[in-house]
Amino acid sequence: MMVRLGHLVRRFVTSVRGRTPSGFDRQWADVFLSPGERGLWDRMSPADQAHSVDVARRVSAGLPDIDDVVIVAALMHDVGKIEADAGVTLRVLATLVGPLLSRSRLEAWSRLEAWSRLASHVHYPEIGASLLAEVGSDPLVCAWAGEHHDAPGLSSLDPAVAAGLRRADDAAS
Repeated sequence: MMVRLGHLVRRFVTSVRGRTPSGFDRQWADVFLSPGERGLWDRMSPADQAHSVDVARRVSAGLPDIDDVVIVAALMHDVGKIEADAGVTLRVLATLVGPLLSRSRLEAWSRLEAWSRLASHVHYPEIGASLLAEVGSDPLVCAWAGEHHDAPGLSSLDPAVAAGLRRADDAAS
């Protein structure tokens, strides 16, 4: 997982401030999401919903000739966080500690009630990809949810699309 400090600081500040999407933002997202995706999006925290709309609007502006599925990928990239049910403190801890832990340690922790939410948050990209596959999302949407923290060049997406999604996520609050 590649940690992008500026992005993380902006997300922390907006989470603490309690940012929520506007009614217009919700209606805009509705245009792109399938019913299954909308059900998952509705379970995201208001701050994650607002972030996802910000990312999607940046993608739309930065990649004008893209297919709507790329907008959905931007809207749904953080959906795996719904399984972690993590507040700001746990998210910060997972971001700082997660990369230092081995996969086997995280898997062991996921079986312990006290640590399962931390392990879930560390693995939220893979969890999100699975949730999206379960509701029948496009393979590109599933792939980006699972890969959006991977280093540039490791994505299975078209390099221009992956770069545009990454830039939008990094710039969004």
